[in-house]
Amino acid sequence: MKVESHYINYETRPFPSFLSPDRVAVIIFGIVTLIAGVILSSVPWLNIFIMKNLRLWNGTISFHYWQRPGVTRLTKVYIFNVTNPEGFLTGEKPKLVEVGPFVYREDMEKVNIKFHDNYTVTYQHKKILQFVPELSVDKNLRITTPNIPLLVSNGCGCSPA
Repeated sequence: MKVESHYINYETRPFPSFLSPDRVAVIIFGIVTLIAGVILSSVPWLNIFIMKNLRLWNGTISFHYWQRPGVTRLTKVYIFNVTNPEGFLTGEKPKLVEVGPFVYREDMEKVNIKFHDNYTVTYQHKKILQFVPELSVDKNLRITTPNIPLLVSNGCGCSPA
């Protein structure tokens, strides 16, 4: 009966005893990794990829997100309604009730962008407010508010005492 062995006979292999195939693979991998590290560290990757895309030049990714930020901003406005306007005009203390929110979506965009030779940028900031009725109270709600600048200019404001 013949028994087959699946083990490698190290005495008949072509490598010296201190260089097994596993050790040779690890040494080759280490040398290749070292050479790749030296080559990659000598190339200015920071300037090539990162700084190139961070500059605000027309057509870059950062310019696109800077010009039109993708953030939706909601502004909620609450107004104080004077419930006794006739009494207030005759000198009574106003009775105020908070009404709201009136919600507006604010879209922002930078327009009239000009790049200058000294690496500066000039632009105008454009804000567009749109009323959001599904998040707001009824926009046809009648509200009475005092005209504070008019009251102060007529001397009807509060006296400093």
